[in-house]
Amino acid sequence: MNLIIILENDFIDHNRCRIADGRAEHIRRILRCRTGDSVEVGRINGPTGTAEIEKIDAVEIILKCEFTKKSAPPYPVDIICALPRPQTLKKILITAASMGIRRLHLIRANRVEKSYFHSPLLKEEHYSRFLIEGLSQGKLTRMP
Repeated sequence: MNLIIILENDFIDHNRCRIADGRAEHIRRILRCRTGDSVEVGRINGPTGTAEIEKIDAVEIILKCEFTKKSAPPYPVDIICALPRPQTLKKILITAASMGIRRLHLIRANRVEKSYFHSPLLKEEHYSRFLIEGLSQGKLTRMP
């Protein structure tokens, strides 16, 4: 993760947030941060900045965020793609988000397996985590 993406439901108040998922695990294990350290953060569909770690333990991390930079607008690029296998779609979602595309259109083509359209991955609660992963890799905040 090059940028910790902060979601709206992470906020405790206007500039403090609590994270207790894979992002927190990444800060603890990969970045090896401690209380008082800073990390780069970005508010989903909003500005970027830095956050100071106020509290870190095995369960959660409390960040004090300061958003100082406007996010880059999405590139004026749309991708039209025949619906791929679910495993491949995960990779496409991550890559498209990290590139900063504006829109991703998934369409039916002659050779698309009909069962792919019933994949749980096509529901927002499942695919959004792959878009967020891509955004954090590309240091972007605008959701395609």
